[in-house]
Amino acid sequence: MLFNSYVFIFLFLPITLLGFYGLGTWGSRQLALIWLVVASLFFYSWWNINYLGLFCFSMFLNFFLGSALAGEIEIPLKKIWLLRLGITLNLGVLVYFKYADLTILSLNSLINTNFPLLRVFLPLAISFFTFQQIAYLVDVYRGKVKENSFANYCLFISFFPQLIAGPIVYYRELIPQFERQKSFRLNPENVLVGVTMFSMGLFKKTVLADNIAPIATKVFNTAVFNQPLTCAEAWVGAIAFALQLYFDFSGYTDMAIGAARTFGIRLPINFNSPYKSVKISQLWRNWHMTLTRFMREYVFFPLSRYLQNLALSSKTVSMNAGNTNLVTTTSTLIVMLLIGIWHGAGWNYLIWGAINGVYLIGYQQWRELRRRLGHNLNHRTWWSDLLGWCVTFFLWCVALVWAKADSMQEATNVWGGMFAGGGFVLPNFAQGQMWSDVLFPTTQLKLIRVLFWLGLLLAIAVLTPNTQQWLEKYQPALDHYPIPTPKNWYQRFWLKQRWQITPYWAVISAILTLIAILSVGRQQEFIYFQF
Repeated sequence: MLFNSYVFIFLFLPITLLGFYGLGTWGSRQLALIWLVVASLFFYSWWNINYLGLFCFSMFLNFFLGSALAGEIEIPLKKIWLLRLGITLNLGVLVYFKYADLTILSLNSLINTNFPLLRVFLPLAISFFTFQQIAYLVDVYRGKVKENSFANYCLFISFFPQLIAGPIVYYRELIPQFERQKSFRLNPENVLVGVTMFSMGLFKKTVLADNIAPIATKVFNTAVFNQPLTCAEAWVGAIAFALQLYFDFSGYTDMAIGAARTFGIRLPINFNSPYKSVKISQLWRNWHMTLTRFMREYVFFPLSRYLQNLALSSKTVSMNAGNTNLVTTTSTLIVMLLIGIWHGAGWNYLIWGAINGVYLIGYQQWRELRRRLGHNLNHRTWWSDLLGWCVTFFLWCVALVWAKADSMQEATNVWGGMFAGGGFVLPNFAQGQMWSDVLFPTTQLKLIRVLFWLGLLLAIAVLTPNTQQWLEKYQPALDHYPIPTPKNWYQRFWLKQRWQITPYWAVISAILTLIAILSVGRQQEFIYFQF
């Protein structure tokens, strides 16, 4: 059941809301929670009920392990070994379903064997709920989670707004909100803010992302068949995919946060205008923020401490600046490799992670060099920001080719066009009927359509506030990233246009929602559903 489907918008979400608030108001909190868990399990099983059993078993197993870590169940194992067992089991399931066939293919290629593929079907959302359950076990071990209710745990893992593709939520963020009595009473403001945010995300997905998707698809499909790409073709395809990915995933996240807000629940922000970034580290801080938060807290810091202790126990008696820099560099590269392979079972994703790891390491070394030369790293000018943005977006698009391509050959073909392709003539990118065909109906104007979409979406991503900033008066997400202090005319303009519960904004919201809903008929799956 897709967020951008009529069955979700007009049936599932309203019925689930009515049941939750009805039971919460006239029944009991426990019944309302059970209703929400049952609805979430139904939502999960809509795609393929065969993996509902695996999902439920995973929840039961991790709750059992969490109870043992909390000391509520006696097990003859030290807690640290119990935690390691839990992490190993969770990662083992993820590796089996996601990477077993990739491993077999790689072995067959490397040592010339012919092992048959397992052809296991990837369970929906396994990458996301695996990370949430690992975070839960670690938090129980660290004493950050004390309350241990099976109903609460099931709700934490299965809560449908964040179940399929995040945001990755911690137990300590979500469940305390459900323990407040007011969460079970209908609040019109929560519903209005939630529906508005959901509609903004739906507009991003159905009108913006889905309309630029054919442009990227046409370029990469050409590369599949080893047809030569011009420089302009390849760059248009790369930029189109960068914009499609952003509006697709940030649109999904807006819908997830908006759907949760209709229940009075705030989820953590997942995007903070990453395409406004003027350095690659800033882009990664603001892109898929809950994933990078998880990797930083549960992988990068523990790994860095382990490598530091390893260095101290070796011949090096003390950690000097060079050793510390090596630890940071190594940890950064490993984390980015893990982020890459987490996104997909393919060598292209590993390469994508490695490229971004090299970017971050290079940026760290550049800052270190400037510091040694006595430069003021906090001094910024408009031209340095502009140059930084150009370099950052250029590097991002170059690396992202590997995340879009289905094979290494496809990626290298697109790269060949980007860096060695001849000419700057754009072909006819017409592929299917799109909303912009109303403005540019003739074949001669297809080129204008392509440039129109690229320019429009890039301007929206770079020059306008993000969804949380539009709605910042009502704090739609857990984290608050307000519009910066206005420095120029367009920032002052946007600051005055923030969404409010007024007739003026009601009309604008209704128009955008209507356009988005009318575009649902040609619904496409979200890109991150494959992860």
